[in-house]
This record gives sequence, C-alpha cells and structure tokens, in this order.
Amino acid sequence: MQFVVRTRKAPRVVCPRAGFTLIEMLVAISVIGVAVTVFMQMYTASMDLGKLSRNRQLASEIAREQLNLLIMNPSSYVWETSGANADGLFRIRTTADEPRAGMKVEAPPVAPFARPARARQEVVYDQYRWRAFGRLGQNEQFYEVFVDVRWTQSGKDHHLVLTGAVPKSAAISEGQR
Repeated sequence: MQFVVRTRKAPRVVCPRAGFTLIEMLVAISVIGVAVTVFMQMYTASMDLGKLSRNRQLASEIAREQLNLLIMNPSSYVWETSGANADGLFRIRTTADEPRAGMKVEAPPVAPFARPARARQEVVYDQYRWRAFGRLGQNEQFYEVFVDVRWTQSGKDHHLVLTGAVPKSAAISEGQR
C-alpha cells in the first residue's frame, strides 16, 4: 500500500463584513454634505460678485454719459450756486422740479427685439438714479462737477462718482436765468 500525501489548500476565509457600516455611511454623507454646502456658498458669492461687477460697469457708463452731457451743454442745466453747503457743494439739476433722490435712468433707445429681454433691460435700468453736484474750483475759473450714480443690490446701497470740470463762464447759475 502506498501512501500519497496531498497538501490541502487552506480554506478561504470569507469576511463576514462585506459592506459598510451605518456609521461609515453617515460620516461619508456628512462629508459630502459639507462639501456641497461650501461649493454652493462659493457659487452664490461668485454670482453676487458678477452681478456687482455688471452693475458697477453699467453705473460707470451712465455716469460717463451724464457727465459728458453736462460738460458739453452746461447751459441746459440749472446750477444752484446760491444753495451751496459748508463744503461749497451745490446741486446741478436737469429741471427745477427734479426729485431729491435724483433722476431715473432711461433704458437706451436701442432695445432688444424680444419683449421679455426688453422688459429685463428696463428692470435693470429702473434701479439706477443719478444726481449732479458742483463746486467752485481752486482758481475760481471753473466748476468741479460730480455725477453720482446710485443703485441698490442685495439690500445694500452702492454709488459711483465721476468728476469733471466746466468753465465758470459756460455755467448759468440760478440767479442768471
């Protein structure tokens, strides 16, 4: 009789734990939730910054346009030089009955053809108001002119001011009309 020795392979040990535990799943979901929250806040902040940038650019264009109109044709405005405050600032109005909050900004005459796009553009321009102020320059030969454009975004008031100069001889004050 012959003996044959055969080696037996060790049986594979099957791990009784083939999945994740409840605690591991809760930790993973919590980490993912925190990451999504952080990314959503960053996205919202970037959208707000983009909107603020767009509004500042539009305010700059409005101020530049109004300042150019004021400088090119100062006689069509009411220069209230007699009502100057302690700093020497006085209002420059388009008409005598201009509202204290400033003039509304009209949407450009060239508007999108589609009615919804045109309505959105008008809503954007409706939030802007502009006012102009003047002050006698240092050499008293010209008026310093300030155009202040104001708008509200996310409950906060913003404004942008551009300055220029108008010869004193070109401006017609209230008493000279």
